[in-house]
Amino acid sequence: MKRHFLLAAALIIALAAFSYKTMFISWSLEEFAQYRERLETLTGQQATDTTYTVFIADSVSEFYSLSGFPYWVLAGVRGNVIFLQPPTLHKNLIRTLAHELTHLSLKQYKLPYWLEEGLVCIVTNEWQGITLERLKNIQEIDPAELDYFQYQKYCYTAWIEASLLYSKIGFERIIETVSSTEELTLWSY
Repeated sequence: MKRHFLLAAALIIALAAFSYKTMFISWSLEEFAQYRERLETLTGQQATDTTYTVFIADSVSEFYSLSGFPYWVLAGVRGNVIFLQPPTLHKNLIRTLAHELTHLSLKQYKLPYWLEEGLVCIVTNEWQGITLERLKNIQEIDPAELDYFQYQKYCYTAWIEASLLYSKIGFERIIETVSSTEELTLWSY
């Protein structure tokens, strides 16, 4: 009897510790129309109607516990699930969700992370009008080892490099090059 009571108490405490919300999204939602069009223009393919689960944390610590991402990450993808910091922390929640949906759409191509992140940023247009210091040799950097400020520079540099590649050779050729293990020529200084 005492064992059942302890088990019940532990379960109640565990359930109380997490108060996240769950929602489901897909590219078919009208709020994502402009981003869906940009993704379809970029890839030359229609966006899928796949529905994805989003876990919305109630706090930064809950986000970290649920996702395992650093506290300063606003959102991220693990498997086919999107993890989201509390909505009040987002300047543009729709763009953040579109950013993560774009990651889910591009993961089929098995791109290097810097290139995927750069292409995602082309779709979401989040670096337009912003200038940061660019990182050298981005393809050699492990983003998991970066702090917030370095990661911002990493994403900015990825956007610049992916934009240059896309304008020079197009999406189809980028995919062919990555698939054939050819070296992508970057235009970093």
